[in-house]
Amino acid sequence: ALSAGIMLQPELQAIKAIYWLLLIMVTGAAAALLHIIRSTSIIVQRLRTVTILISFLGLGAALTCLQDIRNSKQWYGHYLQHADALLARIEEAPAIKERTVLLPVTIRSMEISNRWIQVKGALQLYVYRKEGMPKYKVGQTLLFPPDLLLIKSSGNPFAFDYAAYAARKGLHHQAFLPYSSIRVLEEGTIKRRSLSSLRNMLQQSIST
Repeated sequence: ALSAGIMLQPELQAIKAIYWLLLIMVTGAAAALLHIIRSTSIIVQRLRTVTILISFLGLGAALTCLQDIRNSKQWYGHYLQHADALLARIEEAPAIKERTVLLPVTIRSMEISNRWIQVKGALQLYVYRKEGMPKYKVGQTLLFPPDLLLIKSSGNPFAFDYAAYAARKGLHHQAFLPYSSIRVLEEGTIKRRSLSSLRNMLQQSIST
């Protein structure tokens, strides 16, 4: 039942964690009450089993819901449509692809109407390979435009559901950008410059 709840929750995204927790409390209390009642009735025995199973199902769904980054108020996806620029950090070693370099990053801040807010969430950033592009490394801070694409499945019911696989890893968006659209910020750049000037740096790097 616990595994069933974990598998069921992604299909019921509209149900918030608080409702799953309420389900656990109600069915848990009912299961406890039914165990206190000393009865050999088949109906009571079945109700005991059903309430316990539902409790574990709700527990699995609640745990999955709480771990889903999309349920956090700080997830960048909630504010993406209003964003003007993103600040992200490279978390893992870049992966060289045939035409791109994959940078596993986490978004730390985004600019909305000349104001920077702290956000969080992982992103797959693909940079098109081209001569003269910088060498990216773990720990670098990147400034780039919010031109993100939602990770979607192919639509083929018999194909591997990459979108669901990525979602389980906390990945919901990806971006494909030329290196000219990305500004690598040296250590201390953010401290030396005001955040309001960072987008101007990005625009200058794109236009050159």
